[in-house]
Amino acid sequence: MLCHTVPLALVSLGQPLPTGLDPASPPFSPGWRPESIGFIESEDYPIACHWARAQDEDRCPAILEQIELSWQVQVEQIGFNAPVPDGDGLLDVYLTNEGTGGGAYAYGPSTDAVTGDGQMSTAAYIAIDYSISDAEMPGYTTHEFNHVLQYATDFTEPTYMIWESVASAAERWTIPEMDVYSDYAKDFQKTPWLGILGDGTYLWDEYEIWSYYEYGGYIWAFHLDHAWGDGLGGGGRDLWAMAAQEGNRNDPDVLDAYDELSGDWRQAILDLSIARAQMGTERAPAWAPWSGRGFMPTTSADLGLEELPATHTPEIGAYETGTVYLRLTDIPVGTQLRVELESGSDVEWGWVWVQGSTELSGFGSSFEHSTAEQGDLLLGFVNLGAEGFDGDDAIQAASFTISLSTVEGDGGDEAEDGGDGGEKGGCGCAAPAPMGGLLLAPLLLWVRRRG
Repeated sequence: MLCHTVPLALVSLGQPLPTGLDPASPPFSPGWRPESIGFIESEDYPIACHWARAQDEDRCPAILEQIELSWQVQVEQIGFNAPVPDGDGLLDVYLTNEGTGGGAYAYGPSTDAVTGDGQMSTAAYIAIDYSISDAEMPGYTTHEFNHVLQYATDFTEPTYMIWESVASAAERWTIPEMDVYSDYAKDFQKTPWLGILGDGTYLWDEYEIWSYYEYGGYIWAFHLDHAWGDGLGGGGRDLWAMAAQEGNRNDPDVLDAYDELSGDWRQAILDLSIARAQMGTERAPAWAPWSGRGFMPTTSADLGLEELPATHTPEIGAYETGTVYLRLTDIPVGTQLRVELESGSDVEWGWVWVQGSTELSGFGSSFEHSTAEQGDLLLGFVNLGAEGFDGDDAIQAASFTISLSTVEGDGGDEAEDGGDGGEKGGCGCAAPAPMGGLLLAPLLLWVRRRG
């Protein structure tokens, strides 16, 4: 897992910090709040909307309605923890441009509100840039409200993905017709090798890849919610509840929670890898209402049958929980393939096979299988971590080489060499937050105009 040594628990960004913004300095300093020249309160919920400019006063009634709807859906219907009240007993929402960078953020102090309850909960407030249009505002309010509920569950959770993926998914859980940024989905699909423990900041720092990766991680949140939740947000609620603990030690971590929710996080990652391979095709999952090949995962190489046998070494290997895909183009029915993976890294490997309605997965570094359909075949190779890998460990890419060949004769469909294959579907560390009053870094939703 990516580690930060700043004296803050979390900086959750979909991009590198804007020039000049230091989360350890004002405006994000202990006790700081955006300027307010007036506010109104909700008649039904403990919520206040503040404005810093007189011309924004008339916008607050609509914002209060949006936060009220988020409260009704995310707290009363889905069951996330309610916001922790601050000193005045209200959830404060600010229309401002202080610290917002053109977007929005949620922010709270690192003080456990209730000792002995098994969680690290704290109050938080929301700041929304007043340049955001009224049409765009519902997306920001529902997203940031979910961050407030996350603060009310475990403000020490250091993994960016669980914060941003669930908050982004909560937009659609709250407003089903919400267009949850298709561009973010594309970012998530462009670098599938990073897995669910990485983020856009890591991609920029390591590879200078500009990405809203963790926001596009709502694909992961939707998948787990439909697989092990109720399809209405219960999976996101349960994931957060299972990841919570009391104290600064992050145990359980996000993989522990994912494991408890799914029954086996390793198999769950293989299932996610299959779902990602089907996106952008007619076999796309029902929870992924998008079309077009742009939503399919980026492949490391495309090979035709005439190019086999072949070997391929991806330029970037797979990080823990990450998947590298290869595409074999227009493979005929009855083609038997032998696939062998060699790696200098001591990690467990999984694989997925997706061709039309055929969805297969297994564990191991080699397997053979015969195609039951004709068309493009996506093979995915998944890094499931070394023995004893923990969700708080530093992530690193495992390099590998794949050998692909055809097998003459009948051959079977059995996986080899530990390839505990199975058939699915159709046929076929960030430092824990120091205590003692330090503020948790803001959860920023940087400006991203919605179409």
